[in-house]
Amino acid sequence: MNNFLAVGRPMNPTRSNVSRSWRLLPRMAAALLLCGLLPALGWSAPNPTKVTGPDNCKDCHESAFYAWKETHHHQTLTMLYSNKVQDILTKMDLRSARGEDCRDCHFTPMTEDGKTNVFKTFGTSCESCHGAAREWFDKHGAKGQSREQIQELFRKCDGVGMVRPANIYSLAAACFGCHIVADEKVVNVGGHSLGGDFDLVARTQGEVRHNFSSNPKVNAEAKPERKRQLFVLGRLLDLEYSLRAAAKATKEGKFATEAASRVNTALTNLKEIQQKADLPELKEVLAAAGSEKPSITNGSALLAAANKVAELAKSFTKAHDGSKLAAVDPLLPTQDKYKGKAFDPPR
Repeated sequence: MNNFLAVGRPMNPTRSNVSRSWRLLPRMAAALLLCGLLPALGWSAPNPTKVTGPDNCKDCHESAFYAWKETHHHQTLTMLYSNKVQDILTKMDLRSARGEDCRDCHFTPMTEDGKTNVFKTFGTSCESCHGAAREWFDKHGAKGQSREQIQELFRKCDGVGMVRPANIYSLAAACFGCHIVADEKVVNVGGHSLGGDFDLVARTQGEVRHNFSSNPKVNAEAKPERKRQLFVLGRLLDLEYSLRAAAKATKEGKFATEAASRVNTALTNLKEIQQKADLPELKEVLAAAGSEKPSITNGSALLAAANKVAELAKSFTKAHDGSKLAAVDPLLPTQDKYKGKAFDPPR
């Protein structure tokens, strides 16, 4: 990805050279993609052979475990037994929603004794968001350790796949990797929706909230600055994953139409934020992604644009903690817009 960002960029750029270089980027990126030299980024499901199951998390994160049990994520195993789901399965000639076509998002698959199944994790559980934990679940901290010791353990665990709230880009990307359905066959043939509006603040502060870092008896709402950061990041991720979906369109139809519409909506939302906050990362995003009109003929360029948005989204999270983003407060969802009720542990 660093090589991609450097393509065509002169050592001492003038305004005209920079403009010319960025206009050429989509073409050069497309060529690299076709040659297999430019990686396609984006969220991927956890490796089932490294998934350990939510019970291992419960030992130390009991309040978060019981918060998860009250969510729709925990209920997917039973929610998929419906007429709507059966209709999709019939159209796609699938026997079960527990198969490979559906399980990575609707469940957290786990492999034991050479067999992969979804019953041990009971829905979409901890490791779908925080990473497959076999290499780190028993190594990321213990009572009595100093802050320095814990930070060193975190650093090592980050290297083997743990996704902490501090890595907010990767954590939030897991949401969009599933809630935007980038599968042309599932949408066109099965009739599955590409996905509705996904406001990261409304989602994370509702039923899925499990913030017990300060007090295991208090499921704390995010602070204003954190909500601002989440809101902007969510809109960036919406654009990134809408572009990834649009890049996979190979024929005219529902999938291509919905993906293109979603890209345009995401761009509109980011322009609204930019009018209020004037962020350099958003300026680059709008320039890079706004020039690519979604169509079934420019998938490589759309994917290159998505990768560029991903890098800028990561840069945004590192440069802005939300403390100076009060200008976006009028755009944030109010509590009545949160998705579901946050878990309130017994006192």
